[in-house]
Amino acid sequence: FASAMYVALAMLGVAVGAQFCQNVLYTAGNQGDLYSSGTIFWMNVTVGIKVITGIGSLSLIMLGVLNSIDVDYKK
Repeated sequence: FASAMYVALAMLGVAVGAQFCQNVLYTAGNQGDLYSSGTIFWMNVTVGIKVITGIGSLSLIMLGVLNSIDVDYKK
């Protein structure tokens, strides 16, 4: 989901006649406001979601592997 959202935001630049991944909504805000960076903020959010998803997946896999190891070799 986050990858598709990132590509959609990157294609927004192409849709308005700019380059891929170009910040196109930067005029919609005042300097220092949360959303004043335009599409850069939303691209950073999607990258963060992707990183958190990857770390969570790896953590669950590691916990699953640790849970399946029998320390005493008893069944």
